[in-house]
Amino acid sequence: MRPATDGAATPGAPRPNVLVLVLDDIGMDAVSCYPDAAPDARTPTLDSLAARGVRFDRVWSNPACSPTRATVLTGRYGFRTGVGSVKALGHGGLRPEETTLAESLHAAVPGLRTAFLGKWHLGPNEEQGPVAQGFERFRGTSGNLRVKARPRPYFEFDERQGRSTETSPRTAYATSAVVDDALGAIQEFGDDPWFVLASFHAAHTPFHVPPEGLHTRALSGPPESSSRAHFMAMVDALDAEIGRLLAGIPAPTRARTQVIVLSDNGTASKAQFKDRPVRLGKGSLFEDGIRVPMIVAGSAVESPGRASSALVNTTDLFATVHELMGVAPAEEAVDSLSFAGALRGAAELDRQWAFAERFQSATNPRRWAAVDRYTVRDGRYKLTVDVLGDSIRLHDLTEDPMERVNLLKAAEISPEVAGARKALQAIVEGTLNRRAAIAQREAKTPSGEARAAGDATPDPADEGDR
Repeated sequence: MRPATDGAATPGAPRPNVLVLVLDDIGMDAVSCYPDAAPDARTPTLDSLAARGVRFDRVWSNPACSPTRATVLTGRYGFRTGVGSVKALGHGGLRPEETTLAESLHAAVPGLRTAFLGKWHLGPNEEQGPVAQGFERFRGTSGNLRVKARPRPYFEFDERQGRSTETSPRTAYATSAVVDDALGAIQEFGDDPWFVLASFHAAHTPFHVPPEGLHTRALSGPPESSSRAHFMAMVDALDAEIGRLLAGIPAPTRARTQVIVLSDNGTASKAQFKDRPVRLGKGSLFEDGIRVPMIVAGSAVESPGRASSALVNTTDLFATVHELMGVAPAEEAVDSLSFAGALRGAAELDRQWAFAERFQSATNPRRWAAVDRYTVRDGRYKLTVDVLGDSIRLHDLTEDPMERVNLLKAAEISPEVAGARKALQAIVEGTLNRRAAIAQREAKTPSGEARAAGDATPDPADEGDR
């Protein structure tokens, strides 16, 4: 790997560390520094981080957790990796031949230490696990915390360590456990450069009452009867524990650490604030399903306390983390564009459009799932296509942020609207060429066996506890 010439690393100075914190099912409605936040949101730690960093307002994820995590770790869209949902993760998880963020960084940064802590959710098999995919250290769960496995899964859960797929029981509050493990890894790494990804379970279901001292909300009755209140208590606890994590990093180490916080998708509809207008939330391709909070803070930020309207895809973390560490990303990360320029206040970035998709991952590892729902936007317009539902929508996000008016249903379509549709569809048919992606993957398949396009069925809007 050739060193980048404009990264955050300064010649002769210690290389920066990067800490990525992935939140689960937390939309902008739950983070109080966002203009779209609901009145009951209070996240002082994240607000403080935004005050000394940059708050990004137009970040697109995918509408479910596993596909977003795959984009972060590969810098590639799901139609290239095959990860389009959380279903059939035994086969539909992250393929071993993908070049991950950890693998690329290890190849580029001498002496780098890496750790993945918390929820993996990209395949339960050994060859799909974090260590096999390039992370030096792993402690966490294969997927979500489920009531079927444990009666109080956020307080008693089964976890894996290292490369092994064997699990052992752990009694701890899951959010606190991820923070404990992250602090342990950072302490072990000492003065070596490091990349740590802490992947929290919160605030994914099951909703519950967090430990005393981590929230101050008055909760009563079963969580199912007051989902929003219990959800927000979980967010409060997460915010408090992120504060403990940041405070627990030694000051000299913290001074050279770049912190990136983002969510994997929007808030589930059942946890939305009752008086807030919402379409479908998590699981959908509407804005409240895929437009997610992201905050970046650290020495790479100039003029902190800003909000950025730059278009960002979650794929872009791959290139950005590399630039922050002063190295070039792996060439396989073809869908990743660095947003580090926005940290310096650059008015223009390379990304001119964003993309998200939803499809069922193939159950057969030798077959390729068909993409049945996708959306693409530029600075103003958004095109959403549901192949199976035979529907197409075009929205003006500037004039219609709640996506109420389908411009393609107008009695007369203006030349501007027709041109916007044509331009966005050209992006899908050109840049996002699935035939080229499949051919590229077939060429890299170790066995040489071709993967054919398979049938896909729609997924429900809410992933639930899968």
